[in-house]
Amino acid sequence: MNDVYLFTRYWEKSTLNASVRNCLRLMDIPTHKHESLKGIFPHDIEVIVDSKGNPDDCFLASPLLVISEKLKNVFDEFSVNSEYFAVSVEDRDGRKLNAHYFHPNILELVDCFNWSESLYTKEKGFATKINRTTLKRIKAVPPLFYVSKTIPRILCVRGDVLERMKEVGYSGPDFVRETEWKGFGDFIYV
Repeated sequence: MNDVYLFTRYWEKSTLNASVRNCLRLMDIPTHKHESLKGIFPHDIEVIVDSKGNPDDCFLASPLLVISEKLKNVFDEFSVNSEYFAVSVEDRDGRKLNAHYFHPNILELVDCFNWSESLYTKEKGFATKINRTTLKRIKAVPPLFYVSKTIPRILCVRGDVLERMKEVGYSGPDFVRETEWKGFGDFIYV
């Protein structure tokens, strides 16, 4: 088994509602392809958080994953293969938050989905409606990566990176071992 933890079904326990105010600016931006977005990602993306207090260090503002500067710094420590684009975050009253937030365009894709041991529906060469996953053994585990050929993409973090996240007081979705992962079911997010 790999020393890898998978992103959980965060939206089931989250009380945070977040959205991109000017999401039409992202319409033609291929954020789901995990290719470089330098020069094409808009510089004026605004995220509205509709909850009390500060948002977590990691949250979804569909269609974007958003992380705090604290989490970005951890990823930088481990040389995560990602581009970071600053996003403006405001509370529900329109006040800009002082903290810095980013959309991480995670470029690392690993072909490690175990087709024979996982429970999913196969559509056009992709695993969809994933309810259980097993990953193939990875020789050199990247610090943070997406499992390729899955919809939605499964975000994974290496154990030592997760430990560092906890050390700095990370808040946000849990990451669990693949044996504890409950899947995405019918949820679609790429």
